[in-house]
Amino acid sequence: MHYIVDGYNVIRKTPFLDQDKLKDARAALLEFIEIYRPHGSTNNTITVVFDGREGYVDAQAHQNSCVIFSRGQSADELIVALVEQTANPRSVRVISDDKELTARCRLRGAQSIAVKSFVDSPRKKIALKQHKADGFEKLTYGERRTINEQMRKIWLKEAQ
Repeated sequence: MHYIVDGYNVIRKTPFLDQDKLKDARAALLEFIEIYRPHGSTNNTITVVFDGREGYVDAQAHQNSCVIFSRGQSADELIVALVEQTANPRSVRVISDDKELTARCRLRGAQSIAVKSFVDSPRKKIALKQHKADGFEKLTYGERRTINEQMRKIWLKEAQ
């Protein structure tokens, strides 16, 4: 299966991904995908499409996700083109709540998945129970990243 995610649509529809800074929101979505694997098996591929010119994405932190910026066309147009270029559109799942986009993709043979269904996967529910116990969900992506960087410095210093 190939999952194509309408990046900004998922961010806007998912409160825990919607951050003050667009860069943090993109990073939070990619981190969510890496940790919770809402697309299932490691055999499934995932492409996240964002509107606009290329922005900053930490490619090393998100090795299992392909990120594309639409550059001169809308993300919707690019997603439809990706579905059209696929040898087997029935193996494509488009994640978006944009009714026009999902209808266009379904006409080409792809399936659509609502944002809520995508982010409420069983793995996420199990992991969120653990994070809520720690108050982890209250931290923004930027705060979590800062804490991780500080802890990495402490651990690496102690390991030497």
